[in-house]
Amino acid sequence: MLSTNRADYPSTDKPNKMHNLLLSEAQIIYLKEHGLSDSKINKIIQYLENHKDGLTDYVDLVGDDLLPGPLFFHNMKHYGHLLNLDPEESFTEKQNLFRAKVALPIIWRFGKFFLGSDQIIENRNELRAYSQLKSDLAIKKINDTVDESVLDYKPDPGIVLPKEPVLWTLNHGFKDDVLASALCVSRPFVNFFGSIPQFYNTFDGVMAYHCGSIIVNRKHKESRKAGQEKIKKAMAMGLDVLMSPEGVWNKNPHKLLEYFWPGVYRIAKETNAKVVPIVHYIYDPTQRIPRKLNPIHTVIDDPIDLAYMPEKEALECFRDVFATWYYIMMEKYGRTTRQNLLKGYKDTASAWEEIMQAMMKTVDRYDREFEKTITYHPKGIVKPEDAFELIAAIEPTKYNVKVQQYAKELVLTRKKEDFQGRF
Repeated sequence: MLSTNRADYPSTDKPNKMHNLLLSEAQIIYLKEHGLSDSKINKIIQYLENHKDGLTDYVDLVGDDLLPGPLFFHNMKHYGHLLNLDPEESFTEKQNLFRAKVALPIIWRFGKFFLGSDQIIENRNELRAYSQLKSDLAIKKINDTVDESVLDYKPDPGIVLPKEPVLWTLNHGFKDDVLASALCVSRPFVNFFGSIPQFYNTFDGVMAYHCGSIIVNRKHKESRKAGQEKIKKAMAMGLDVLMSPEGVWNKNPHKLLEYFWPGVYRIAKETNAKVVPIVHYIYDPTQRIPRKLNPIHTVIDDPIDLAYMPEKEALECFRDVFATWYYIMMEKYGRTTRQNLLKGYKDTASAWEEIMQAMMKTVDRYDREFEKTITYHPKGIVKPEDAFELIAAIEPTKYNVKVQQYAKELVLTRKKEDFQGRF
């Protein structure tokens, strides 16, 4: 694989009349070596020039693969305008009417057949009863295997939506989570879409466009700002918005969810919109298990008003709602133990490494550099490796060698287990 880092090609990366700075000479050579004609390369250069205000590099459009997919030129020709920063170019009343009357009803009816796993909408009352009984058994120190036949619960009445537009929000962690969420949304909406290589190189982009999408390049500061303005425009037109507060897949074995980006709170506060949690749990996110044996369990919870709380408190409260439902479903539907998971592996990092590699194979396009850097880190959060790196770096003496060695081992272990930063 040719490096996608333009800094690796300092001698050939000078601009000339042939190409835009966003496409390096080395990348042009690579594309030619893999069979792309001059006319197609010129088209790529033109696309980069037309949409340079919202791009940082050619890799933004194609991901690690570098080669454009079979739908790239079609999707760029017809949907490339979504990269532009002007909210007015995102969607029109005519497009919204078509999506509400034609595209979305088709997705709502047939979208389940495109999922890699069956989907089950959970009864929240059943999950609450299960969790309560499990807790009672633990307190009484009785075998905590729950006899579900004794659970007493009522049907789930479902949620009540306000008339005003809302932000539908999902936890992000497996290939089909966005489509599974779209099947839960009961009104016309647009999807806040940040996986640009997937959008412009696969059939996912075709479906996403016709259902309504706001494209944001999360590597690009101005594109992120424009994305928020596009969301506000959509809501002003009466549309709901679907988005993921985590921004990227949660690949961290130590956390149920990644920290939530504050954008969801700020938009909710500015528009006075409520947020609706859609919480998914799937036993095997690599989807190597047959779909009927590996369903997507989904909770659709009541709309939440975040606007009356301070930002930090609101995001923590909101994330707790997601984590609570996720934990209950994991406890109820998880089918393994730590001992079983580690069979055949030397440590937990090796086991999780294989899971991550398998998860990456479930998507057609991946931009590793983007995924490694876009996780949100709240200010004031100090990780153990941050503190121990200072100790690990000191000169060892007979007085501190044990502490210094322990610090070095801890830092190395933590960095090895930082799957969010590695993938």
